[in-house]
Amino acid sequence: MKRLFLTLAAVVLLLVPVGPASAGFDTADLDGNWEFFALGYYEVYTTYAFGSLTFDTGLIIQGSGQYHSSPAQYGGGLNLAGDGSLTGQISGTYADGKSFSYQILSGRMNSRKDAIVGSGQNHLWWMCTFYLIKTN
Repeated sequence: MKRLFLTLAAVVLLLVPVGPASAGFDTADLDGNWEFFALGYYEVYTTYAFGSLTFDTGLIIQGSGQYHSSPAQYGGGLNLAGDGSLTGQISGTYADGKSFSYQILSGRMNSRKDAIVGSGQNHLWWMCTFYLIKTN
């Protein structure tokens, strides 16, 4: 009888999940190619940047596009928490080595893991909004 009880207890333990199932988010969800757009403003002035970014474990390994009307190269990295919230920095160089950056202070990835919307500031402390759309 004791052996039967232990066998049934072992079977029940195997059938009961250890924790709740959850889709969750992981830094690997950033891997791949994304289209990026940033728009910043201060009083009557605007700043903008756009381009294509390739991520590998949260780091931008390749990125190019435009900062205002100048060709730009991008770098930086993003941090994605398990709840889909996002922070990080996208920085770049343009026109003879001049630099710029966008700090994402509050962002969110959608549940399909193919779009990100965020807010933050640029290197001049201007308020900015950010959009990233996954292309692969």
